Amino acid sequence: MVCTGVGQGYVFLKAEGNVNTSTSFKYHLGLNSNLKSATLTSTDEAATVRTNITPNIHLGVDIMKLFNNISVVTTPTAMSGEKLTAPSNNIPSMFTLEHIHN
Repeated sequence: MVCTGVGQGYVFLKAEGNVNTSTSFKYHLGLNSNLKSATLTSTDEAATVRTNITPNIHLGVDIMKLFNNISVVTTPTAMSGEKLTAPSNNIPSMFTLEHIHN
């Protein structure tokens, strides 16, 4: 998705919704400086790559972790600048490796 607003570029995470009947929020995270990676490890399982079977990796995503230490009521919109730093830094904690089917 290409953003044509203030912070032009690609949006790699978009979260929009309603806090209650009178308050909505809009977070569009983009720009290379806000792109984060997550390293997921499992001590019990490993994906086995074979020619006849493709492993399935099940990931968990907890969207609420995006908003750790953020109030969408006091900061309902984050689409550019410093407002993107905190949610971007929270992205790696959102993902968990639940299990692997080999």
